[in-house]
Amino acid sequence: MTSPSVYSIDAGMPFARELAMGMRQLAGSPERLARGLILLPSRRAASALQAAFLDSVAGAPMLLPRMLPVGDFGNDDDGRLSPFLGDDAGSDLPPPISKIRRQICLAKLLRHFPLGGQYPTQPQAMRLADSLGQLLDQLYNADATADQLRDLLPDQFSALAGYSDPSWHFD
Repeated sequence: MTSPSVYSIDAGMPFARELAMGMRQLAGSPERLARGLILLPSRRAASALQAAFLDSVAGAPMLLPRMLPVGDFGNDDDGRLSPFLGDDAGSDLPPPISKIRRQICLAKLLRHFPLGGQYPTQPQAMRLADSLGQLLDQLYNADATADQLRDLLPDQFSALAGYSDPSWHFD
């Protein structure tokens, strides 16, 4: 017997939660899930699915599949996606700033933060700011704090393990 190639979620079921659970079962292993790609209609749907994945493992750290919004039709406030996302999906999100504005603001801060005894150049600070912005998004979506980062990896994999500079503190 062959496995099905088309799956569906019954009407009335919480779409993001059911999709997350189904994808975890279909993948079979965390490594296969992390290599997956899920196309979604908007950033809001991607955020809801990311939250559903994290809820399905009770907030434990996990590697998520790549979630790519293929079309953002503005602010989703017209209700097209609300049957799939739940009544309060995204209601706690602050108004967004543009990605480039956030990157520039973070780069300005990073230019004054010595890394390895040297201050980053402007191009280095922009690349670091982009990565930092992505990390901050992931922390926010996981309802996590920066202080919890040091608990994600064993000490032998953490570059900051044992780093005791008191100026390096997340607040």
